[in-house]
Amino acid sequence: MRDFRYALRSLVKSPGFTLISILSLALGIGANAAMFSYVDALILRPLPVPESGRVVQVDSTAPGTRLGNLSYPDYVDLRDQTRTLQSLVCYEVIPMGLGSSRDAVQQMTLGMITSGNFFFGLGIDIPLGRGFRPEEDQTPGRDLVAVISHSRWEREYGSDPGVIGRKLRINGSDFTIIGVATRGFTGLESFIQPDVYVPMNSFPMAMPNQNRQYLTARDLRRLNVYGLLKPGVSIPAAQAELVTLSHRLAAQYPATNRDRSVTVLNYIRARFEQDSLDAMLALMLLAITGLVLVIACANVANLVLARGSGRVKEIAIRMAVGASRGRLVRQMLTESLLLALAGGAAGVGVGYAGVRALQTVHIPSEFPVSFGVQMDARLLWFSLAISVATGILFGLLPALRSTRGDLSSTIKSSDQGPVKAAFWHGRLAGRNLLVTAQLTMSVVLLILAAFFVRGFQAARRIDPGIRTDHTLFFSLDPTLVRYNEEKTREFYRKLVDRLKLAPGVESVSISSSIPFSTNQSSRAVAADGYVARPGEDSPSAWVNTVDENYLALMGTRIVQGRGFDSRDTASSPRVAIVNETLAAKTWPNRNPIGQRIRLGLAKTEMEVVGVARNGKYIYWAEAPQEHVWTAFTQDYNSHMLVEVRTLGDPASMTTVAREQVRAIDADMPIFNMNVMTTFYEDRAMLGPRLLANMVSIIGLTGLLLAVIGLYGVVAYAVSRRTREIGIRMAVGARPGDVLRMVLQQGMVFTGVGVVLGLALALPASGFLKNFAVGVSPYEPSILIGVPVILAGVMMAACWIPAHRASRVDPTHALRIE
Repeated sequence: MRDFRYALRSLVKSPGFTLISILSLALGIGANAAMFSYVDALILRPLPVPESGRVVQVDSTAPGTRLGNLSYPDYVDLRDQTRTLQSLVCYEVIPMGLGSSRDAVQQMTLGMITSGNFFFGLGIDIPLGRGFRPEEDQTPGRDLVAVISHSRWEREYGSDPGVIGRKLRINGSDFTIIGVATRGFTGLESFIQPDVYVPMNSFPMAMPNQNRQYLTARDLRRLNVYGLLKPGVSIPAAQAELVTLSHRLAAQYPATNRDRSVTVLNYIRARFEQDSLDAMLALMLLAITGLVLVIACANVANLVLARGSGRVKEIAIRMAVGASRGRLVRQMLTESLLLALAGGAAGVGVGYAGVRALQTVHIPSEFPVSFGVQMDARLLWFSLAISVATGILFGLLPALRSTRGDLSSTIKSSDQGPVKAAFWHGRLAGRNLLVTAQLTMSVVLLILAAFFVRGFQAARRIDPGIRTDHTLFFSLDPTLVRYNEEKTREFYRKLVDRLKLAPGVESVSISSSIPFSTNQSSRAVAADGYVARPGEDSPSAWVNTVDENYLALMGTRIVQGRGFDSRDTASSPRVAIVNETLAAKTWPNRNPIGQRIRLGLAKTEMEVVGVARNGKYIYWAEAPQEHVWTAFTQDYNSHMLVEVRTLGDPASMTTVAREQVRAIDADMPIFNMNVMTTFYEDRAMLGPRLLANMVSIIGLTGLLLAVIGLYGVVAYAVSRRTREIGIRMAVGARPGDVLRMVLQQGMVFTGVGVVLGLALALPASGFLKNFAVGVSPYEPSILIGVPVILAGVMMAACWIPAHRASRVDPTHALRIE
C-alpha cells in the first residue's frame, strides 16, 4: 500500500506524463478490446449453454465431403446407440411465417426445427413453461407445440407470463406455445437468432411445401448435430465410437451410406474448420490491432524512460542509503501497473465505443441476424488481462535500466547528463530503439490499411454479373394468407401484369432469390456423364427459380443456347439454364446444350437449354460458383421476390408497388422492400467496406501514437542537448544549421522505420491477397505513397522541437549547469 500511495502521488505530480500515458494505453487497449469483441463473436465465444466445454459437433464425412450435415435417420441411429455421449441433439434453421391467428398478417422470420431432446439434452433452461416432452417428437405432424425465444417474448408479448397456451400460427398451421427460452440463449448459430423452436416430427406442418421424405430419407443430409460428452469421456473416445457406429450404418445401408463416416470436433475448433477463411481473417485483424497495443506500450515505455532519466540521481541516492534494487524495481513496476490499470479503465470506454460502432453495422436481411458483438464479462476480463500485461511489458525494462549503474558517478554527475548521445549507444539508445520500432509498426499498419482501402476500391469495380441500377425489389409469400399453388401462381401473374402497366416501369420479373441475399438455396445436381466418387455427394449448385423476364432484367447474359420463354409451360418438358462454371465442370469439352440434369431428390430430368455467364452469388470475392436457373412455370416456389426495373428513381416506386399488391389482396404481407443499389452497397460491399474502415482506423491510431513517440524522443533529446546547441551557436552555427541537425535525427528514425516496415509489410500483404481481390501488394502507389506520407508527418512532428532548438539563446544555454 505504501508503494501504491507513493506511485499515486508521483503520477499526480506529473500530470502531462500521466495523461499522455493513459491516453496512449486507452487507445491501444480500447482498440484491442473492440476487435476482440468481434473475433469473440465470430469464432471464440462458447455456446450459450451450460457446460459448453463438453459440447461437441458431429459432422458427416466422405470422399469429397470433409464436414457435412447428417440425415434424420442417421441421427436417430447414432443417438440411440451411442454410449460415450450423454445426449445427441439435432436441428435445422428454417424460414417461418408467424402470425398470432389465422386472420392476422404474418411476418417472416427464422426458427429452428429441433430434436425433441434439444433443450433438456443441452441443459437449456426454460424459465417459463416447459420444453418438449419425448412423446411430442415421435409421430409426424401430431404434436404442434413451440418454444419461443426470450427476445420474441419481450418484443411481441410484452413479457406476459400468460403467453403459455396461446396459439402461434407457423407457415399456415396452428402451434401451441408451451415455453419461453432463457434470456441468454440465442441459438447455436453464430449470427442467426431464431425466434421459435418446434420439434422435428412437426416438419410436415411446419414446412408444408418441403420434401416429404425429410424424416425418412438417409441421403437427405440437412441436420446440424451436437453432442454432450459424458463426464470423463474424451473427444477421441467419442470419435472412435461414432466412427464404429457409422461403419455399421454404411454396411447396413450401402446405397446411401457407403464410405461415409463421422467426425467429432470441439465446438470452437469446428467453427475454425467450417469457416477457415473468416477465422483467419478475424485472427489477422486481432493481430493487426495488437500492433497498435505494442506501439502504445513502446510509447509509454519511452515516456517512462525519459522520466526515469530525470530520476537517476534520486534513485542513486535511495540506493546509496540502503534501498535494494529489487525494492526500487517493485516501486517502479507499481507505478507502471497503476498507469496500465488507469489506461485499461479508459480503454474499456474506448472499447465500448468501438463495440457500439460495430453494433450499428447493419446486415440487410428480413430475418433476425446480428454480428453478436457485445460488451460482456469476457471482454472485461480480456481488457484487465492485457492491461496487466502491458503494465509489466512497458514497465519492467525502464525499471531495470533506471536502477542500473555506478552510484558514485551518477550522484556526482550533472542532471544534464552527457552532452551528446549516439544513436545506438548512451542513455538515449533504448528510447531510440523504441521509437524505431514504433515507426516500423506504423509503416506496416499504414501499408495494410492502404492495401484494404485499395481492395475496397477494387471490389467496387468488380462486375457482379447483374445490374444494380434502377431496380426495386420486394418479397411475398401468398401461402401465409392461405393461398394454394394455383392461387399463388395466379396472384404472381396478376401482379406482374399490373406492375408492367404502371407509369415509370420498364420491366418486371420474379425469382426465388437474388445474388447476395440470405434466402438462397442449393440442391444436389445429378448430371448425365458425371460419375461421382464412392461416397461422394453429387455436385451441388445454387438454384434460383425465375420467370422468363428475370435474366434480361438483371442483366445476366445468355452466352449459349436460349433463355426461358413462352415455350416453357407447366405441361412442356422441364428445362434449366446453367452458368459457365457448372457447364465447364460437368461437361468438359462437350456441348452442354441438350444435356440432362436432376436437382435434389427429384426424379424428373431437366434439359439444359441455355448457358448464362458467371456472376457473384454470395460473396464479392468468392471463387466461381455453380448455378442453375429453373422456370417458375415448372418449378413451384411460393416465397418469391418481385423485381421492378424503373425508368426513374426506383425508391419512388415503393408506393406504387404496395398499392398494386393491395389492389389484388389487401391482406398480403410485403417483406424486405429495397432498392437494389442500396442493397448491393449494404450487403455485397459490407465486408470490404468494414475491413477497409477498421484497418484504416487502426492504422491512423498507430500513426498518431508513433507521432507522439517521435515527438517525445526528439523533444527530450533537444532538452538534453541545450548546452551543446548553445555552444554551437556561440561559435558560429546559424539557426538553420541547428534546425537541420535536429530534423536529421528525425529523418534517421523515419528512414530506418520505413525500411524495416517495408520488409515486414510485404510478406504480410502477400498473405492478405486472400481477403482483397483485385489489388497487388506490390502496387507502387502503396509502396511509395505510404513512406512519403509517413515521412511528411514525422518531419512535421519533429518541426516543433527543431524550431525551438534553433531559437535557443546561446548566453542562457551556456549558463545552464
